[in-house]
Amino acid sequence: MVGEYIRTGHFWKLSIIALLALFLLVTAWSLVRAVRGVSRVVDADYYRHGLDYNRERHGVAVAERRGWHMQSAFDDGRLTVKVADGSGAPVGGGVMTLNLAAPVAPGNGPTLQVSLLVEGRPGVYSAGLQLSRGDELRGTLVFARGDAAMTGKVVVLN
Repeated sequence: MVGEYIRTGHFWKLSIIALLALFLLVTAWSLVRAVRGVSRVVDADYYRHGLDYNRERHGVAVAERRGWHMQSAFDDGRLTVKVADGSGAPVGGGVMTLNLAAPVAPGNGPTLQVSLLVEGRPGVYSAGLQLSRGDELRGTLVFARGDAAMTGKVVVLN
């Protein structure tokens, strides 16, 4: 009886229809779960900010609206970074860090170090760096004050 059912081709037709129905059922269930069951991991504000989510969340857009900019210089073993607003007034009272992405001395493996730059005058942050002749330093400057932050790349060739 089963052999005759398979020979006539009805078994395969019903199997394909059953698989298709199962696929549609699972698809509908997953869509309902996606709409109703939003994960707690996703920030509720993510879709409000769109493409600028990370910039808004980390204060980068706030710093840009205020017109903040950084200017760095390396002289006599000292890295100096000046932070100013759009009118050129110094931006003091913040925290400036340098995240090193390359070795300070040649031949060493890549390292990741964080150095805090100290504010001497308002808006002027500096740190001493021990570099030998021919050394290269690459890193990222991160400045934060209140709800605003900004980053900049720095490369020092000695």
